[in-house]
Amino acid sequence: MPPPETPLHLPVRLKRETDLNSQLGCTAALSVLLLAVATFACWAGTSPGKNQWVAWAVGGAFGLFGLLCLISYVRQRLASGIPETIVELSVEPLKPGHKAKLCLLQRGPANLKSLSAQLLCLQRTTVPIPNAPAGRPSTRLEQRTLHQETLIKATHLRVVTGDQWMETLEFSLPSNAPVTSIQGNVEVLWKIEVWGTGHGLATFMHPFVVQVLAE
Repeated sequence: MPPPETPLHLPVRLKRETDLNSQLGCTAALSVLLLAVATFACWAGTSPGKNQWVAWAVGGAFGLFGLLCLISYVRQRLASGIPETIVELSVEPLKPGHKAKLCLLQRGPANLKSLSAQLLCLQRTTVPIPNAPAGRPSTRLEQRTLHQETLIKATHLRVVTGDQWMETLEFSLPSNAPVTSIQGNVEVLWKIEVWGTGHGLATFMHPFVVQVLAE
């Protein structure tokens, strides 16, 4: 979280959806789990039999996803020394068809190839899994993007320690924008995602949940 002495530029300062250390821990744990399953499957494929290719195929798939998770963890860990981007709004909750201001503030030290803020509306549906074995998850989560818009995009930022970069703009939601809601197994939520790419492999994504309500 930004230090408390960082002054407000707009009335509402958003909080990160999940703690960064928790996010990194989950990514690392998932990569270890997937790579362990891949290793076991490949080991099983060394046993003589007709269907050795099945074990190798399963091991290869899990290994690929595990490697991607591991790369993601490394890239996020390399960016963990960059101060968290601050996101502020002129008002919350947002309202369909109404205008609001967004302030994006990046404190130093930060040497970034790019920094952007995207407004997203997501629909998450919890779907039951028929005849799920005991001890296995009985539901799965399906996600669909209902709205996506890039609000701010900046490139080649070099912010020294003690300094800060800031950009403010006015935006508006569509008049027919769905509101934040949970109805049965369907959830609609809005986010502002801040994406940053540093030099080398460093990259980060900070998610901030935003409430959108009707009049």
